[in-house]
Amino acid sequence: MGDWVKTAEAVEADALPRVHEVHADPATPNAGNNPVPSGVAKTPVQKKS
Repeated sequence: MGDWVKTAEAVEADALPRVHEVHADPATPNAGNNPVPSGVAKTPVQKKS
C-alpha cells in the first residue's frame, strides 16, 4: 500500500465521524430514515465492494 493510500485512509477516517445531516426545516425527514433500495438490500454482502 502506497503512502498516499495510507494518507487518504487517515483523512477519510478522521472526516467521517464529523459528517452530520442538517435541515433548516425540522419536518424534513433524514436521509437515514429512508428504506434501502431493494436492489441493494437483496445483493449478497460478498458481491458488494
